[in-house]
Amino acid sequence: MKQQHGGNRIHLAAQAGCQPEELLDFSISINPLGPPEPLHRAVCRAWDHIDRYPEPRAASLIAAAAKHYLLPEHALLAGNGANQLIFALTAALHPRRVVIAVPAYGDYFRSCRNIDAEIITVMAPEEHNFIPDAAILAAAATPGTMVFIGHPGNPAGTAMTPDAIRTLAGHCPEAIFVIDEAFADFIGPGFSLLPELPPNMIVLRSLTKFYAIAGLRVGLLAAAPDLIARIAPRLPDWSVNTMAIAAGRTALTMGESFAATTRSSVAALKTRLAGQLTACGLKVYPGQANYLLVRHSWEIADLPVRLLREYRIAVRDCRDFTGLDHRYFRIGLREEADND
Repeated sequence: MKQQHGGNRIHLAAQAGCQPEELLDFSISINPLGPPEPLHRAVCRAWDHIDRYPEPRAASLIAAAAKHYLLPEHALLAGNGANQLIFALTAALHPRRVVIAVPAYGDYFRSCRNIDAEIITVMAPEEHNFIPDAAILAAAATPGTMVFIGHPGNPAGTAMTPDAIRTLAGHCPEAIFVIDEAFADFIGPGFSLLPELPPNMIVLRSLTKFYAIAGLRVGLLAAAPDLIARIAPRLPDWSVNTMAIAAGRTALTMGESFAATTRSSVAALKTRLAGQLTACGLKVYPGQANYLLVRHSWEIADLPVRLLREYRIAVRDCRDFTGLDHRYFRIGLREEADND
């Protein structure tokens, strides 16, 4: 089954028979606090320069990212969201064999199918809350293999420890490990693999989710300079637009106040909603990010469809994730009243 993205509000609203603004969209996972005000001001200022081309390689955004992540500038690339970077890195490095820790984000598969790579899936055990098994991944990570690991994973929101991932990469020096940290900011200090990157590791970061700027698309890639030199030519100039550069640069220089408030709020919202769902008889997995993977055991084949058509509530149907079926769905946290 072809995997779909969440958040296609116009399509979802058409299915629900309502206007997009009437929909309660839990199918995407964006910071429920919304974008911080400094980003709004930065985007408005950037509009004054909309008649000019953006920086070809988003140099000022890269400079801000280097200071934020404590990395040299030549170890970073910026793209039109992490998605563009996923497709660029697979096209540039062109692995013949790819291992994906599943369940996982669908564009890992799409990007690898584009280059006709052999794709091997390693199912994370449900009894361990879908945390990938390092030993099984190590056995699969033969020389020349590219390994994709969500950190945290999507849709489960659970994760290996950073030390376990570093150890895994060290045991398999001839494999390349792509660690997707799109939701890592929701978890906090000490969780990211940055800045201490092994030479065979690529880390993807997204500003879209944490700073609630999905419409702008800002992604970053960190890796050893030799890998950066191979991937960079796959990115066209002007991949990141003027307003996205301004928003990203501002986000990376804001300090910890917004981040701390977000993490505290998300933790409270998640605890409350998980308790309510559990009380309804649902299985809720202990994800660390701003979304919850849920499993029901009812005799309902199309629960997400019924929620959409009867209640105008969109959740992310997870049956198209490898290893999951119609019983699973993902809920991105919203404000407390919507969650209730």
